[in-house]
Amino acid sequence: MSNLIPEKSINFAVYLEGRDLLGVAEGTIPALEALTSEVKGAGIAGTVESIVLGHFASTTLSLTWRTVTDDFMKLYAHRTFNLELRASLQRYDSRLRWLMGHSSQDWN
Repeated sequence: MSNLIPEKSINFAVYLEGRDLLGVAEGTIPALEALTSEVKGAGIAGTVESIVLGHFASTTLSLTWRTVTDDFMKLYAHRTFNLELRASLQRYDSRLRWLMGHSSQDWN
């Protein structure tokens, strides 16, 4: 049984296309809001809002950059990008009673 309790994410290492490190950033992760549709018909008194499985409203991610690399300049191109955020987590070890940091690649 693990004694590590995840507390919060500290920063994110931001990668372009999963390869090029762009820098380290603080981020505000958007809340996911499910899309709904109105259902009405025989046997329903009024209408019912039903979620549409797998469909979500638009989201916005905000990043505040702490450090950047030379590859950061690639973001100035007028195109879409696939950004990968790898979290640095602060965890509490309940057995040793101390805080420790881990990157998302240390989860295994």
